Amino acid sequence: MRAIYIDELFLLNFAVDYIILYLTATFSALPYRRMRLLLGAAVGAAYSVAAYFAEVYGVPVASSLPIKLAAGALILLCAFGYASGAVFIRRGVLMLITSFLLGGLAYAAGLMLGGDISGGVIHAPLAVRAVLIAAALALGLCGAFSRGGGRELAAGRAEVSLTYNGRKAEFSALRDSGNLLRDPLDGSPVIVCTIDAVAPLFDRDELRMMRESSAVELVSALGSGGGWRLIPCTTAAGSAMLAAFRPTEAEVDGKRVRVMAALSPKSLGALPALVGDMRGAKLSGREVTEVADIRKAS
Repeated sequence: MRAIYIDELFLLNFAVDYIILYLTATFSALPYRRMRLLLGAAVGAAYSVAAYFAEVYGVPVASSLPIKLAAGALILLCAFGYASGAVFIRRGVLMLITSFLLGGLAYAAGLMLGGDISGGVIHAPLAVRAVLIAAALALGLCGAFSRGGGRELAAGRAEVSLTYNGRKAEFSALRDSGNLLRDPLDGSPVIVCTIDAVAPLFDRDELRMMRESSAVELVSALGSGGGWRLIPCTTAAGSAMLAAFRPTEAEVDGKRVRVMAALSPKSLGALPALVGDMRGAKLSGREVTEVADIRKAS
């Protein structure tokens, strides 16, 4: 029986977990930070090592389904944080799918290499080569998805940051030339967002109100004091009114802009927001200073 070294086991699982988290982040089309992915991979690798040796010493509870689910949830929290229940579940499902994808590719690679595979386990050092081949195939599929998945993951993607009530939400948006919405009061561009995208900006009661109320009811309840108003829009399905608010600060691809954020009651596709023409939205240095002064005064 081949000796198993803790450092070897940790590093192999760390690499696999990082690839899984990276693919999950890519397929979810939501923003992520590499340092957090590394943290999630480290937590996953530590759990794998603990579960392996617990099994060896006759303590199989570490590999039980409830513990596995708890470990998976912890890995997700470390890698991506918590924005909303829907986003968390979506990423969890994607992580499970990518785990099966990478595992299947690694297993197939192991069979192709003709190595030692027993009980569904690929044994090192074959595991390293099999994982490398599986990772290359998975990343190739990821690249094909990014190219074939449309505008969402290519040049038409923008990174958006909104601040409101002292809270911040960051998400990716599709640059949509069809989004011509403007604030009827001052002509500011309107970013159309799903409720999940801006969930970090609001408390539970406000989020429940957003999901259960019409646009008119929502604006009436939250009032114009918080910068809320109705934005008329026309789509292929007809005319409608969207509830929109004025973020305290907004950035699109790192540039400070003055925009309204309108809430879409429906899904917007692979990305949780639509950004239209930003011309005229960029704040000048003087305007940025004025906004900062107003925030300090308030």
